[in-house]
Amino acid sequence: SPYTALNYDEPMSMGRRIAREIKLAETKNELKNITT
Repeated sequence: SPYTALNYDEPMSMGRRIAREIKLAETKNELKNITT
């Protein structure tokens, strides 16, 4: 989506964006905040 390209400076699929956000949350020790 255009939002993803603006946010990450590159176009990517929704699945790749979600995976990147999960990895980022894991490194910040916030995985529990994005999962139910």
